[in-house]
Amino acid sequence: MDEYLKHAMDFLNKHNIEFSIELGEGKPAKWNPSGDHYVVRMTKKNPRKQITFDFWGSYHDMQEGITPNEYDILACISGNAFFTSAEEVYFEFGNDAQGMDVNAIVSFAKKLNNFFTDEELESLGEIR
Repeated sequence: MDEYLKHAMDFLNKHNIEFSIELGEGKPAKWNPSGDHYVVRMTKKNPRKQITFDFWGSYHDMQEGITPNEYDILACISGNAFFTSAEEVYFEFGNDAQGMDVNAIVSFAKKLNNFFTDEELESLGEIR
């Protein structure tokens, strides 16, 4: 196990988060080319909380038969929890935000904030 994956696994274990990645049903991404579609589920036992979301691996990984792991997904979402408004998304991404579903980004950030505590979000931000 490399150090990046170990860091992600340590985060999940420290915060008692169960994590699953399953190949999805081929739901198309809003961009091309995209990789395989996955469904990610994270569950906490105390207090009982669950979050499920779609994730697309990279096109390169799909071509190489590589499945994303816990590190890949946590690193990808680690910066997403901090967008509390469309203005913040536009500020962060500038002109690149024009092609993004800004409302979906903000909605996902709210889901992450409802799932993770402030302490967990701080630790999640260290996974990059």
